[in-house]
Amino acid sequence: MKNRVSGLGTVAALGVALLAAGATAPPPQAPMPPHLSVELGADASFSATTLGPAAILSPDGAVLVFVAQKAAGERPQLYVRRLDQLHATPLSGTEGADSPFFSPDGEWIGFFANGKVKKIAVKGGAPVTVCEAGSADGNSRGGSWADDGTIFFAPRPRAALLRVPSAGGSPEPLTRLDTATGEVTHRWPQALPGGKAVMFTAHDQTGDFEDANIVVQSLPDGPRKIVQRGGYYGRYRGSGHLAYMHEGTLFAASFDLSRLELTGQPVAAGEHTSLSRREARLCSCQDRASGSPCQFNGWTAKEGCSPCAPYRPSTTTPRFSPDGRLLAMEIREGRQIDVWVYEWERDKISRLTFDAGENKSPVWTPDGRRIAFASTRGDKATRNLYWQRADGTAGAEPLTQSSHAQMLTSWHPLGRFLAYDEQNPQSRLDIMILPLDGDEASGWKPGKPTVWLASPFDESNAAFSPDGRWLAYQSDESGRIEVYVRPFAGSGEKRQVSSGGGMYPAWSRNRKELFYQQAADWTLMVAAYATEGDSFRAEKPQPAGRIPRRGMGMPGFDLHPDGQRFAVLKAAQEPTEVRQDHVVLILNFFDELRRIAP
Repeated sequence: MKNRVSGLGTVAALGVALLAAGATAPPPQAPMPPHLSVELGADASFSATTLGPAAILSPDGAVLVFVAQKAAGERPQLYVRRLDQLHATPLSGTEGADSPFFSPDGEWIGFFANGKVKKIAVKGGAPVTVCEAGSADGNSRGGSWADDGTIFFAPRPRAALLRVPSAGGSPEPLTRLDTATGEVTHRWPQALPGGKAVMFTAHDQTGDFEDANIVVQSLPDGPRKIVQRGGYYGRYRGSGHLAYMHEGTLFAASFDLSRLELTGQPVAAGEHTSLSRREARLCSCQDRASGSPCQFNGWTAKEGCSPCAPYRPSTTTPRFSPDGRLLAMEIREGRQIDVWVYEWERDKISRLTFDAGENKSPVWTPDGRRIAFASTRGDKATRNLYWQRADGTAGAEPLTQSSHAQMLTSWHPLGRFLAYDEQNPQSRLDIMILPLDGDEASGWKPGKPTVWLASPFDESNAAFSPDGRWLAYQSDESGRIEVYVRPFAGSGEKRQVSSGGGMYPAWSRNRKELFYQQAADWTLMVAAYATEGDSFRAEKPQPAGRIPRRGMGMPGFDLHPDGQRFAVLKAAQEPTEVRQDHVVLILNFFDELRRIAP
């Protein structure tokens, strides 16, 4: 089974292996090209959270740049190692760096940090801000520096590509999402040689990319076309090939750069070795009274801590039932994503959904009888909302029908309103409200959805307060994702709760506390609050625990109804046990591509 974090490691491995080919020696005599395992040359390991290549080689193959961190919990930064030297040098001022890319002359390194596109000289010095990326740390999805000095980049997980002069300026649109096919993301761009086109990955979701498309768009504003279906992270290589990833395997096919199309059938070029493979399990996090983690051991736990769910690869979005006895979660097994329910007192886990496709983001109804979720079962290109009895005694029933992708987030405590996200091509991510009429005896009837909040920015992950009067949500209107609170109905001002970036708000059910995940370092934060009429006032947020970084696009925690414990998605191995401080260089790789894909 392959999880998403493993896929991100694939990107890192691909970035190294393919770019290493630029420094090849004479054609190999052996059937397979030599593979060299090289130490990074620094007391650090690859960042497990990068969403692009973790290591890249300069155009001349002489310099290795990588994203690494000295210890778990520390912010990653860029390191530079010249391959004729034994040691790497950290680049000061690049803390929080992600997805590096070289300038065509190899003298500069572009990267993302603190919601900005930046550049820094390979020799060091002060980083220079190129432009605002419009996202929080770690939310960019790759960049590329063209021969004419233009930088192409993906600002957010759900966005088209932008372009900006490398000297600085205001970003302008480069691509447009194809809403007719349900596209929600363009990412990992590559400026092709000659300045004629840019290559990128397009998909109708932001999770599993096995069914994504590799697309080229002519420049400056020409048409686009799909060059390969079922693959991601496409890269044109100097040997005249397109290389890309699919199901953990590197594929290559001959590619005509002038016609921008494949001229041969893709062939397997080697199975990858992931640089950041992480296994995960569901486990209670921090007991607030003692301040210590609840350590799991052999499916039992210390007194006062609820036990972990059994290990499953690629588990995300844990949700406690209203009585706290059960946990709903989504589990990915291959391409299939389903909702599962875990009863921790009996150490029993059962699968709730069985339809093919995606079944995501489970949310319990306030009475605990049903679980609502987003699914592609009705239209494989679009996620809509469904619900199903939590005991699995009945099939799923539709709640919404829309051509726009949806993801539900919270039930009103009375059970008559459902908050969810909807991807709109004009206003990006909007917060919607679905009313429901009826009862269990007479049956339920979904009403007409209404827009609660829509703007030119992304608003998402709305959560109802325990009394139903307030909605907490996240928005990137300030240029960074922050948590805000507004009245659900009536008048009242918007109040910002987080500072320094925040996402995935969660209310305590028995205390005047609002939790959220800090965007920069994944610290779990809590803010005490008070209300008076339509006025909401939050105190300064304080740390409440740590959430292991997993590179997931969905929340990795939930607050237990007792307000004292959290369910979090935790790495099965501590970072010290999976330290990655080597890079694999493949020599003569272009010759190997020419041999297997003439």
